[in-house]
Amino acid sequence: MCSSDLPMTADQARPGARSLLPALGIVAGFVVLTGLTMWRHEMWRDELQAWQIARASGSFSDLLHHARYEGHPVGWFAVLWLTSKVSGAPAAMQVVHLLIATASVTLVALRAPFTWLQKALLAAGYFTVFEYGVISRNYALGVLFLVLACIGASAPAPRWPLVGLALGALALTSAFGVILAVALAAGIAVDRLIVRNEVTTTTWRDRIWAVAFLTGGVMLAALTA
Repeated sequence: MCSSDLPMTADQARPGARSLLPALGIVAGFVVLTGLTMWRHEMWRDELQAWQIARASGSFSDLLHHARYEGHPVGWFAVLWLTSKVSGAPAAMQVVHLLIATASVTLVALRAPFTWLQKALLAAGYFTVFEYGVISRNYALGVLFLVLACIGASAPAPRWPLVGLALGALALTSAFGVILAVALAAGIAVDRLIVRNEVTTTTWRDRIWAVAFLTGGVMLAALTA
């Protein structure tokens, strides 16, 4: 999904390949499977730890203070802090987490250069359903920004500001997100600017914005982790 050179699949070549019905079926199946499993899931200590930190923080500065020893940037805690203002029940965190995971699966179902079978298997896989769906942690948010970065990078003319913004946000989700954001940014830059020599396809302003967004995200991650 991060490359525009992938060959067109048989499903994509057919006239009805862009029908929304297969994608809706994949997304609906994911929501049902993940939602039912989440309903039966007893939340783990690390899930409730983040939720308690967010709920106990009266202000954003309190949130930064309470989360300072958690070892991760503030992105997921900020989402939970806003959620806790709507409802103090831990189930609210699960609902938000399911929406985030569903957004990632929807983007993959609509934009990934895979067959419908491959997309369905990916959506029903262990990591997608359980690790990044059922368990309410910061990693699902990172997956969403990773998918958005791939969409921006795979366009015929890369949307550099979108890529930089998505990677900067990815860096704010977890310590692993910082490493992945920097590594993916370097890989995309080498692929599009050096290997493909697409220096003239975008303006310097777009590339500067991309670098600024990424650098800002990494710096904020370092300050809030």
